[in-house]
Amino acid sequence: MISMQALPASGGNGLRVVDAARARAVFASMQHYFYLPADKLYRGTYPPYGRHRYSLVWPFSQALAATVSVAADARGRSASGAWPSYRTLLSDNLAGLGLYWKRTPPVPGYAAYPVAPVGPGGARYYDDNVWLGRTLLRAHALLGQRRLLDRAQAAFRFVRRGWDENPLDACPGGVYFFEARHKTYRATTSTAPAAELAAELYSATGNSTYRVWAVRMYVWMNRCLRDGGGLYADHINADGTVEPTR
Repeated sequence: MISMQALPASGGNGLRVVDAARARAVFASMQHYFYLPADKLYRGTYPPYGRHRYSLVWPFSQALAATVSVAADARGRSASGAWPSYRTLLSDNLAGLGLYWKRTPPVPGYAAYPVAPVGPGGARYYDDNVWLGRTLLRAHALLGQRRLLDRAQAAFRFVRRGWDENPLDACPGGVYFFEARHKTYRATTSTAPAAELAAELYSATGNSTYRVWAVRMYVWMNRCLRDGGGLYADHINADGTVEPTR
């Protein structure tokens, strides 16, 4: 656990100092109450309740994103000496993330819970894999480890399998919300950030296939879910009806 005493003050002045201190304080609180260092995983709630010891992958993805952010800040303040501790914590978080990796054919992806023997695994959600892919790219930029870029690309391959390929569907295209044998709904929360991940992968690799996917997903969002006010509907159902909640 990283305590408040281990979080040095940020340079600069004014609101930036206040915001940086607040960020470190909240992060330290999260680590204190939720992080299980021996397992390299997080509790879902505090106090813990329910039958699952560990969090879903979505809150884990947000904790991982926070770790990347504070680690990047510590590295930027090289004189603080905090970077080695944060680098170790980030490496542990990434090891914990690997426990969610589910190798179900034909394409592996991150499951809702840690997989056996640690947890039940469960369904695989396309939006979860998008958030993790984007955070893995940030971790790659920070640590320079090729395996993180490879895993971000693997997460996108899984998300791409969630793209609706049936030309007979209403407004064909879009990424389904989760993996299922039957058609579910295609959502803003799975398609829009997938376009961002594709664009970021294009920037990281120069592979034009990612650019094609970024544009395809962006165009679909504006064609099928954007409303007259410039906002986006939540999703489109399998029967073609649009859920108008913004």
